[in-house]
Amino acid sequence: MAFNLNQFKLSNIEGMTMNPEPNVISAQVLPTLAAASYYQAGQVVAFGTNAGDMPIIRAINTGCGIGVIAFNAKKSKYYANDICSVALDGTIITVKAASAITRNDVLAYGSTGMGTITTGNGIGIALDNASASGDIVRMMVKAHVSGSANLY
Repeated sequence: MAFNLNQFKLSNIEGMTMNPEPNVISAQVLPTLAAASYYQAGQVVAFGTNAGDMPIIRAINTGCGIGVIAFNAKKSKYYANDICSVALDGTIITVKAASAITRNDVLAYGSTGMGTITTGNGIGIALDNASASGDIVRMMVKAHVSGSANLY
């Protein structure tokens, strides 16, 4: 089931933080990121080891990271050295489902969005059901949560 925001029919947006006081930090995108490459809201990231004045983030293609890039109304793509907000543990954020998801599933990031994992570590726990790929659902960020498809 796609997440319905309200009666005004606002469109579902990836990376929206949903709790009143989210656990969000500012971070700098990896300075060595290729010129044509970028990160976007809803993408899972990990800390980079590059030196800098603030935390550096890098992409993570599979498994879990430290958080999820939060939505910003002014900017949708983040290139090398850009500053973005990263939602950390405890933040409820909207994410795109890569496939059908059941509430309480442990989720991990893939190239097409969040999907249920059967073993290993994930980035969060699904708070909504998704009936198909592309649905926007709420997820509670919980870095390195482990489980077998869901938590009971």
